[in-house]
Amino acid sequence: MVTSQLTYLPTGWHNHSRPFQYVAETLNAYATPAASPVMIVCPLIDDVTLNFENQITKVYGDNSTTYFKPLLLGKRYNWTAKIAPADIVLQLLCTKKPNYAAITDNLASSLYFLRSWLQSVGAYSFTEHFQGYAGSRCTNWDLVINGARVDITIAMVSQLITKPNATNPLTTPTMKAFSDITSIGFSNIDGGSLPLTVNSIAYPQENFHANVNNHMINGSGRAYNGSMVLDNNHIFKQDFSGDYIVPVGKDLNLEGHFDNVALSSVPMVYAVKPATMTITITEADHKTLSVAQSASSDDEWKLNLAFDCKNLVLS
Repeated sequence: MVTSQLTYLPTGWHNHSRPFQYVAETLNAYATPAASPVMIVCPLIDDVTLNFENQITKVYGDNSTTYFKPLLLGKRYNWTAKIAPADIVLQLLCTKKPNYAAITDNLASSLYFLRSWLQSVGAYSFTEHFQGYAGSRCTNWDLVINGARVDITIAMVSQLITKPNATNPLTTPTMKAFSDITSIGFSNIDGGSLPLTVNSIAYPQENFHANVNNHMINGSGRAYNGSMVLDNNHIFKQDFSGDYIVPVGKDLNLEGHFDNVALSSVPMVYAVKPATMTITITEADHKTLSVAQSASSDDEWKLNLAFDCKNLVLS
C-alpha cells in the first residue's frame, strides 16, 4: 500500500465561506480601514490572480563567483479579478476621475478588500481563514461584451495583502454573506436592440471592448526612502480606449474616418443596461480599421475599429 503524500484537505474556490467584500478607507488613513466597518458585497467574482513580489537585488563581492547576499528593497502586491457586474458602484471606484473634495464614488478612495474561505493547515479539518487587501486602487478596468455575459476585469495595486489567518484582520466588521448577493450580472441582451451609437447613429455590432488605464504615481505607486511597502498609489492620469466590430453595409460614415480628411472626434454611447449602466464616450478618435475579406470564409465582411477617447464615463 502506498501512503498518500497529501496529509491535509486541499482548498479550492468552492471553499469560500463568504463573498468577496470591501469598504472605502478614509482619505487621511491610507491602508488603515476603520476597526468596525460595514462591508459592501462585491459583484459576482469568478477569477482572481494574486501576485506578490519581494523586490530583491543581489549584492556581489568577496571574490566569489556567486552573489554574496540578497538585499530586500521592498514588497509589492497586485492582483486581478474578473467580475460580473449588476450595478456600477464598485466600477465608479475603479474608473471615475479622483475628486478629493467628495471621495465616496471615485478613484480618490482607496479600498480595503476582505476574503474568507475554509482551509486546512496540516490536518484533515477546515478552519475559516481571512485575507485582507489594504490600500487598494484600480490601475486598469477592462470591459468585454461579446454575445455572452458582461465581463469586467479589474487590476488592483494594494499596499499590503495579508497572509491568510484564522483571525480576521478587521476588529469587528459587519460582514456580508452569500445571501446578500441578490442580482445576477448583466448580459449582452440587457442593452436591448442596437445598444451602440456612434455620432448619434445606431449600429449593429459585436465584441464591444472598453478600457480605462489609470496611471498611478510613479507608475505603480510610490514608496519613499525607509518604506518597505507603498506610501500611496494615487491616480495621476487616465487613458481611455476601446474597439468594436460592425458588419459592413450600414453606411459609409465609419469608413469615412479614414478617408483623406482631418481627424473627426465623435461621441459614442453604449447602453449596457438602460437606467442601470451606460457608457458615455466623448471625443472618440478612430485610430485603426481592418477588414478581413476571404474567399474561403462563410462570414460577412466586418469593420474592426479601434479608438482612443478623451473621456469615458459610467452612469
